[in-house]
Amino acid sequence: MDLGNSRVTILLTSGEEVNLQGADAYVRALFYKGANPDLPISLVNLECVGQNGPMIYWKKDGEFLIFYNADPGLITRVGQAWKAESGKDLEPGYPSLTDDAQRFLAAGIPAVTISNSGEPGLGVTAFHSTADNPARVNVDNLKLMVRVLERYIESY
Repeated sequence: MDLGNSRVTILLTSGEEVNLQGADAYVRALFYKGANPDLPISLVNLECVGQNGPMIYWKKDGEFLIFYNADPGLITRVGQAWKAESGKDLEPGYPSLTDDAQRFLAAGIPAVTISNSGEPGLGVTAFHSTADNPARVNVDNLKLMVRVLERYIESY
C-alpha cells in the first residue's frame, strides 16, 4: 500500500463497553493535556466488521443526550472507496450508536463509524451477542474491508 503523505495510526482500544475508557484516555492524552498532534487528524472507526452484509455507516454517534453527526467528508471518501471495491453505494445504518468515535467527535475531530450490516443474520450489533463464535465471521467481508481501508488511505 502506498501511504503517500499520509500517516496512519491504528488504535485498538479497550473499555468501550465501560464508558469508552480506551478512546477517552487516548483523546485526553492527545488533545486535552497540552499535546498538539499534527493536524489534520480524523477517525474511521470500525464497529462489528466481519459480519455478513454490506458495509454501512452510522449517521450519529453519541452518549446519553448528546449526539454528533458523522463527518460528511469522511462518509463521502469512505463511500467512494467502498463503491470502488464492492460496486455498491455506502448506506446509512441505524440513526445512532455509542462507540469510541463519540470521544473523537466530542473533541471536534472528524469521525465516522463503519460496520457490516449483519444481515442476513443477527443484525448489526450481533458481535455483541452470546451467540458470537469464530464461525460467524465472514472472512470475505474482512478481506473486503481491508481493501476498502487501503483504498481509503491511498485516496489522501
